[in-house]
Amino acid sequence: MRTRLAAAIILSLLASSAHAGTFSVDEKGQLLWQPSRCQPPTSVPPSLLEADRESKAGDMNQRAAQYNAYVQLTQTYMNCVSTEAEQDAAVAGAAVTAAGQGIIDGTQKDLEKIGAAVKERPE
Repeated sequence: MRTRLAAAIILSLLASSAHAGTFSVDEKGQLLWQPSRCQPPTSVPPSLLEADRESKAGDMNQRAAQYNAYVQLTQTYMNCVSTEAEQDAAVAGAAVTAAGQGIIDGTQKDLEKIGAAVKERPE
C-alpha cells in the first residue's frame, strides 16, 4: 500500500509541471528528492587547501578572495536548493492529498459495488 501511494505521488508529480526537482523511490520504498535547477559549485579551488602560515601576504589575499567567491557560489546554491525544495514541498503536499483521496474514492466505490451485490442476492 505504501509503495502504491509513493508511486501515485510520483506519477502525480511527474504529471505536474509545477515541480522542479526530481522525485524517485529507492529500493526500500522511500521517496527521494534531488534538485534539478540548482548547480553546486564545481570544486574547492585547490589553492585554498594549500595555504599555510608561511604563505606570502599577497598569496593569502588572493586565497581569501577565492574563498569569498567560493562561499558566495555555495550560498547561491544553498538558496536555490531551499527555494526549489519549498516549491516542490507545496506541490508534493497537494499530490499526497490528491493521491490519498483517489485511493479513498476507489476503495469506497469498490465497497459500494460489494454492498450492492450483497443486497441483490436472493435470500
